[in-house]
Amino acid sequence: MDAYTNWASALSRQGKSDEAIAKCKRALQLDPKCADAYDTWGVALVAKSDPSEAIRKFGKAIDLNPNFIQAYINWAAVLEMLGKHSEAEERLANAPKPLIAK
Repeated sequence: MDAYTNWASALSRQGKSDEAIAKCKRALQLDPKCADAYDTWGVALVAKSDPSEAIRKFGKAIDLNPNFIQAYINWAAVLEMLGKHSEAEERLANAPKPLIAK
């Protein structure tokens, strides 16, 4: 699945959102619980100007991996983009805090 999600990320960065989504779907066929695939799919949907569906994908990524900080950040970024500043702040406030070695 990592190969497909990495491939999807690269395609998304190149502006090839439809191809990226296809790779995410393939990753999810192989592993329906691949949180990375849902997160990457969400990023591609943002590029396609579909923020509502992107939020659903980020939510699915978080459901599968509640410690997936990047999915919280991506979700909050979309909320900011939509002008929902207080919701974005709340989303980030609910994100897990990274462990920092002392």
